Amino acid sequence: MSKVKPYSAYSDFNQEWLGLLPSHWEVMRTKLLFNLVTEPAPIGNSEELLSVYTSIGVKPRKELEARGNKASSTDNYWRVEHGDIIVNKLLAWMGAVGISEYNGVTSPAYDILRAKENVNPYFYDYLFLNPSAKRVQKTFKRNYGYAVRLYFTRLVILNFRNHPLKNKTR
Repeated sequence: MSKVKPYSAYSDFNQEWLGLLPSHWEVMRTKLLFNLVTEPAPIGNSEELLSVYTSIGVKPRKELEARGNKASSTDNYWRVEHGDIIVNKLLAWMGAVGISEYNGVTSPAYDILRAKENVNPYFYDYLFLNPSAKRVQKTFKRNYGYAVRLYFTRLVILNFRNHPLKNKTR
């Protein structure tokens, strides 16, 4: 595997968990990079029920029948497409965020993020699970003493100004 080449200039974005970053990057709210999907599945659908787990990411529920509660119906659950990022708002601080390799449905208790044009969702899936990002979320939870609900409009993540897809897959 080749070594990643360093960037020519770095800047401090005044966010402790990020540290120094390449100067041509910018910090943007998630809503500028992703659409929040709230497309309900039709009544009586037979879509694959998907869940997001801290240790294994997004998986079809049928593969893990023995874990947790099982929904009696998926009517009005949210539709998920391959490449969408599913966020468990209550457990995101533990890493309950993942990219879906499946089409299906998931609970309306989750946020579904669909990447806008020229956004690589796999990069952001990696970023959401970065140990530094999880450490910040855990610190916030510990300091306030309760589970922190991670809302779509509050997520702040990185975007690249120049050649976004090229830089994101470096």
